[in-house]
Formats: sequence, structure tokens, C-alpha cells
Amino acid sequence: MTKLKLAVNGAAGRMGISLIKAISEHPDLELSAALERSESEVLGRDSGQAANLEENGIVFTDDLDAA
Repeated sequence: MTKLKLAVNGAAGRMGISLIKAISEHPDLELSAALERSESEVLGRDSGQAANLEENGIVFTDDLDAA
């Protein structure tokens, strides 16, 4: 079965971090983008680390087209 790829907007906030954790725990879901506002201090950081998980290779970005 193909995993459902999800993007999280506001990914560095409380709900965004909760969603990143929940996605990582579900075998049929895959985080494909972690979006944040352009002024955010977390841009370029790994979203897995921000959620106290292992690095997942998905960095926070403000570029919707790149996501």
C-alpha cells in the first residue's frame, strides 16, 4: 500500500509538532513537508528533531512550491 503523504502548515507550533509526532507513529502516513512562516526561527531545522524524534530529513520551510 502506498503511504499518504502529508504537509503540515504551522508545523513548529504546538498542534504542528503534535501532528508531526502522530504522522511518524502511523505506518500508512508520511510527512512530506513542514511549512512555517517566513519570519520563523526554525526554518532549515529538521522537523523530527523539533518534535523530539529522530531526524526525518524534512526541514522547516516557508516555500510552498518547494514543499
